[in-house]
Amino acid sequence: MIRTRGQLINWLEKHAPRPCIRRAIREGQPIEHFGGFNPVRPGKISPGWITQVISRFGKTWNVGVWYNDRSQLITDVLKCVPWENWVGNKPNNLYSGDNPIRYETLQRLHKTQRCPSVNPKTNREKG
Repeated sequence: MIRTRGQLINWLEKHAPRPCIRRAIREGQPIEHFGGFNPVRPGKISPGWITQVISRFGKTWNVGVWYNDRSQLITDVLKCVPWENWVGNKPNNLYSGDNPIRYETLQRLHKTQRCPSVNPKTNREKG
């Protein structure tokens, strides 16, 4: 079970959805942990976390991590960060993220601009 930011990053280093993301984490490239979201993917019900990883070439990935209904960790690259679903107003930095003041502002700004929903047939974001 993931309880800290460090545990989440260590898990992503081994299980991120793409080898290039795992390599960027191993190489010590910039990582910004956005904190907790409920849900992580619009149109789904699973709460979890989103972390942004940047490669040494400047490629950016927003990586979502959540538990499925069998308590297994799932990860995927997200096209959009659903700031309207941010739940980081908790004392634990696993949920508050690296910069909670900035994220709280983004949450307020995005209340009207939502990420696309997930297509139930493909389990991928629409659009």
